[in-house]
Amino acid sequence: MERLKALGQGKLKPLVQFVKFGLVGGLNTVVSYVIEMLGLYVVFARVWNEGTVSVLGRAVRATDFRWAVCAALGFAAGVVNSFILNSRFVFRPEADGTRRGWRAFVKMALCSMATTLVLSYFLKLWLNSALGFAPWLASLCAVAVTTPLNFLLTKFWAFRDRG
Repeated sequence: MERLKALGQGKLKPLVQFVKFGLVGGLNTVVSYVIEMLGLYVVFARVWNEGTVSVLGRAVRATDFRWAVCAALGFAAGVVNSFILNSRFVFRPEADGTRRGWRAFVKMALCSMATTLVLSYFLKLWLNSALGFAPWLASLCAVAVTTPLNFLLTKFWAFRDRG
């Protein structure tokens, strides 16, 4: 056990952090999906089923609106889960032992939104429409680009040591 701990402290620390970050990301995906599906099929199952809903003056199909609300709730749950696990498991408390607060949470949420929602969406769209990638392949390529980028932003911006 001590040997494993030593690996995580030496030259392999960034790799160990990246692997932990990936594990946390996998769990976040599960949390987001479960919350989204609970919203769709349990909590809001009898709400926004037919007709349209006015969103910013535009008519939106009620079922699409319900799905967007549930997806947003799932994303929010994933971000909260990510912050808790990343701040305690991946990027330890700062050298003085203090925990990171709201500022780190907001930065981490912005990193996640920028890479997961924005960059990933446009990258998938471009790979699919401009280069003819199948949707499944475009999604895999987007994950391959956005995961390391999200890790770097989270490590060096959201969770960087104050000092």
